[in-house]
Amino acid sequence: MRAPERTLGRHHVSTTTEEPQVPAERVPLDQVMLAMDVVDTLRHQQQLVERELDDARQQAELIARIQGIYDAQGIEVSEETIAEGVRALRDDRFVYRPPERTWRVRLAEIYVERGKWTLRLLLVAALAVAGWLAWALPARAERRREIEVFQSRVESALERAEDLEARITRLSDDIAGARERSEGAGTAEPLQQAEAGLERGRAATGAALADLAPRPDAAAAVDGDAATVGRLVDAERKLDQARAELDAARVQVDGIVALAATRLEFAALERRIDGLELTDGERPPIDALRGEVRSMLDAGRGARAAARLGELRDALDAVLAAREARTALASRFARIRAALDAIPKTPDAAREVTAGLTAARSALDAGDSGRAARALDRLEELATTLELSYQLRIVSRPGTQSGVWRYPNGDRSKRNHYVIVEAIDAAGRTLRLPITSEEDGSTRTVKQFGVRVPERVYEQVKADKLDNGLIDAPLAGEKTRGALEPTWVLEVLPGRITRW
Repeated sequence: MRAPERTLGRHHVSTTTEEPQVPAERVPLDQVMLAMDVVDTLRHQQQLVERELDDARQQAELIARIQGIYDAQGIEVSEETIAEGVRALRDDRFVYRPPERTWRVRLAEIYVERGKWTLRLLLVAALAVAGWLAWALPARAERRREIEVFQSRVESALERAEDLEARITRLSDDIAGARERSEGAGTAEPLQQAEAGLERGRAATGAALADLAPRPDAAAAVDGDAATVGRLVDAERKLDQARAELDAARVQVDGIVALAATRLEFAALERRIDGLELTDGERPPIDALRGEVRSMLDAGRGARAAARLGELRDALDAVLAAREARTALASRFARIRAALDAIPKTPDAAREVTAGLTAARSALDAGDSGRAARALDRLEELATTLELSYQLRIVSRPGTQSGVWRYPNGDRSKRNHYVIVEAIDAAGRTLRLPITSEEDGSTRTVKQFGVRVPERVYEQVKADKLDNGLIDAPLAGEKTRGALEPTWVLEVLPGRITRW
């Protein structure tokens, strides 16, 4: 290894860590330093030295050459000093030889480089701590979460057990009540099944509570204690079994209770049916449903019996509703007939009334409420029409039309002519009449409508209004009480309109 160097001006001085040999006599420091510089210069001229030293005869020439190097630099060096340097180079003096790598040397090196080793140790320690924290903190959080989950499962199991104990108490009371109310066939077997399910549910709940006492240690379970985990799993399984048993028992009890209630409802409905005088048309469907409900109750089929009981109740309600509807229709028929009888009628009106009464009576006798209601509606309209009396006058007020014309069905080769009229009763009131338009077939209740007339009548009315702005002869027709249609003063044609 090359020894550490330092620069003195343009001179290199080689230092050594070897323990110095104590000379026989003290050498001046400047001579030592100069000798060291000579050795250093010789080392920089390594090829030259090796070549010259191989030949001892040329040593003097080498010394002269080295001295020339120093002379060129203005440094005075004696031949003895250069010769001493050559001998030192040959003897490997001023060369650093590392000491043997003993444990003392190693400790010394560590002590010398203690700053660097301290930084390295701190860095390694910091990395180790960071790595440990990166592993330990999530692991600790995960363990805490697993403990909380396990504790939550334990709490849930205990709450479920408490709830099942309360259900057991209620179910026991309900079974006792069902036993007291159970009558007739079909209840003994369900009652026995309910009691057996109750006992199995009670036993499973007790076993689950035994597994949970003492409360399982969550920390031990998370740390891998299989026995602790097994206790909780067994308790949860037994609680599931207990719930299933109690649910099945509850179904049986509810069935018994529902069957008893259905029997009571059926008995009350039978008393109601027996109190009615059903006709030959009303009785068959009612009796058929009664027989089905009775057979299902005897077989203990409570749910189906309840469904049929609902159908029986609906059928009876329908019979009573139809009976009430027929009664109301009969009363309405009598009222309308009395009103029609009080109105004097023209022969055409009398024939119309007779036909309507006959149709309504036939529907009532047949029990066809829908057809009877429609026939009575027509009779009411007929009675209203017969009761009316009014005059039909041509509209002649300023700003109103007294007549219009139309192209029928878009045929521009023809025209339909209409005069606009309104119905005025004896008190001077304008009436609203139902009019069917020939243009679109719709019926509207209006105060004014157009009556189709021949063209010459239309022109006469037009000339009358153009004479002084008024219709001097406004009467177009008259409807008397008891008549279906008005008697027209004007010559009119079939056809009416409600819009123009």
